[in-house]
Amino acid sequence: MAGVRFYRALGLILLLWAGAARAESPQTPPQLYDRPVLVVDTGTHTADLYDTSADRDGRWAVTGSDDKTVRIWSLANGKLERTIRLPAGPGNVGKVYAVAMSPDGALIAAGGWTRATDADRQEQIYLFDRATGTLVKRIEGLPGDVDSLVFSPDGGRLAAGFARGLRVYAKERGWSEVARDDDYGDQVYGVDFAPDGRLATTSYDGKVRLYAPGAAGAIRPAVTVEAPGGKQPYRIAFSPPDGARLAVGYADAPRVDLLDGHSLATLPGPDTSGDSGFLISVAWSRDGKTLLAGGADLLGPGGPIFAWSLAGAGPRRVLARMDNTAMKLVALPEGDLLVVVSPSLVRLGPDGRRRWPHEPHAADFKGQADRLTVSADGARVGFGYEASGGAPARFDLGSRTLLLGASADVGMAVPRQTGLHIENWYNQYFPTLDGRVLEKIPNEMSRSLAIHPSGKSFVLGMSWQLSAYDANGALLWQRPPPGAVYAVNITGDGRLVVAAYSDGTIRWHRMTDGAELLAFMPLADRMNWVAWTPEGFYAATAGAQGVLRWHKNHGWDEPVETVAVEDIPGSYRPEMLPLVLQELETPRALGLAVLAEHNREVTIRTHSHILPGARLHFDHRHRPLQRGIREEPATALRRP
Repeated sequence: MAGVRFYRALGLILLLWAGAARAESPQTPPQLYDRPVLVVDTGTHTADLYDTSADRDGRWAVTGSDDKTVRIWSLANGKLERTIRLPAGPGNVGKVYAVAMSPDGALIAAGGWTRATDADRQEQIYLFDRATGTLVKRIEGLPGDVDSLVFSPDGGRLAAGFARGLRVYAKERGWSEVARDDDYGDQVYGVDFAPDGRLATTSYDGKVRLYAPGAAGAIRPAVTVEAPGGKQPYRIAFSPPDGARLAVGYADAPRVDLLDGHSLATLPGPDTSGDSGFLISVAWSRDGKTLLAGGADLLGPGGPIFAWSLAGAGPRRVLARMDNTAMKLVALPEGDLLVVVSPSLVRLGPDGRRRWPHEPHAADFKGQADRLTVSADGARVGFGYEASGGAPARFDLGSRTLLLGASADVGMAVPRQTGLHIENWYNQYFPTLDGRVLEKIPNEMSRSLAIHPSGKSFVLGMSWQLSAYDANGALLWQRPPPGAVYAVNITGDGRLVVAAYSDGTIRWHRMTDGAELLAFMPLADRMNWVAWTPEGFYAATAGAQGVLRWHKNHGWDEPVETVAVEDIPGSYRPEMLPLVLQELETPRALGLAVLAEHNREVTIRTHSHILPGARLHFDHRHRPLQRGIREEPATALRRP
């Protein structure tokens, strides 16, 4: 039996070496992964989500996320009813920024960065059957990422806002395009229909636009105005029951504006005096008597949700205060409110009390840019389960133990963030070195910094990139991360970059090129965890079995296949994980682990206290093959 396991593992090693040379499958579109890739699924979203939608009767909700899934929820109890995993590719391909549910709850629309690459900028919208999750139609030909989606109240039209444009599709035409307007200067984050078919939009070009009912072809707005309250109008909502008013929220101001629903004339708005931050989300109660808005407070904790009676003319009251920015509000029957608070979905009652929250199942590493600790060899990490380092814990990869409480371990160090003149690196745009903006920084926020022990290089964690630079600011390498890089550290031996991501994972990267070596996810129950290599060798506690899965694309129009990693024979390899950090690669670590297992079996069967095989001889040029294998004392490898 030991020999069977040995040769099976040896075959796995050879497959790993050969994997990098495999040609791309001709059946797989070039935007998609052409081979299985690992994903985590904890039963809820593991990355940022921005949008939600519900049916008219308040039975179901849909959400979409940067984790490349669409999820359907029962609004009665918050239970997950279905997960739809989109075809995915490297980097951003597969991320969902916008979702919509038809008023009858039968159809779901999802869009985002679902297809485009540098070579092919065309985007698409997916339409799914809610009850079965099957693909109904794929709408192609959009020239930019989809940022907003909404069905008309009768379910007959679907409007999509994207970078510099608007598209409208009709059910009676098989969801083919019936109208378009490409005269936009920036992203379209707000779209809404009035009951009579009027369509209103907001765009980061600073304008609010209103279209006549049933407009077709190359359309132009009936009315266009500059947004009165800010340069970045975000969400927009018609007031029930007749769409007489429009509410506009902003991403750059703590303000909500009211506009006439027919002329876009500015109306007296709600009281927002004394607020800070921004109010991006707006909604109306089903009877139109209460105006609601949510966003983020820059001076206080979390994100406030405000309510104004008398259709916005009444006094302001704080309905609830969320743990994070309130990205989207959806009014439900009986005065309830559905709130996206990334990465969670929450249902509130009319009094602001939570009927149910759908909380994340992983740790929250926000605010830990100076608190992620790591041992000199990278085998031990310290982190907080809660934002800003609350509920501290540490994980030892060698012993595979998770310990709660503050760590006093010798040799654990926080990131080095001094020694080079780097500024604007924490939650700011355009970080600088010696006063110069670093090269190849996209328009995204820098979130974390670690300077190499030698002082000759450093690593920046950003929203969509993990980047390394030399001491002069020249880019060494750049890797797309699985989420925002909330914290980053470099081991004392200078060999490893350790990063904590918004998806709740901590990942080890090779310092020389940024290649990912290992990942670790502590679940929010503070007991269970899973760790794995990119090739799918893993260790996990009993409560984390099934979290790790293989994702396999089958083109654009076929369902994604997922297989639990635990169902693949030979994948459970806890003893090899620390060897990956030692060897800086999986194949060699696997070989060492297999050899140790083989030797252990031989010594047991032969009742020997000496390891089998030829004695190892050292010289000045080569290290022994069996360096660093950890064994039980009775079978430990001995130097000759």
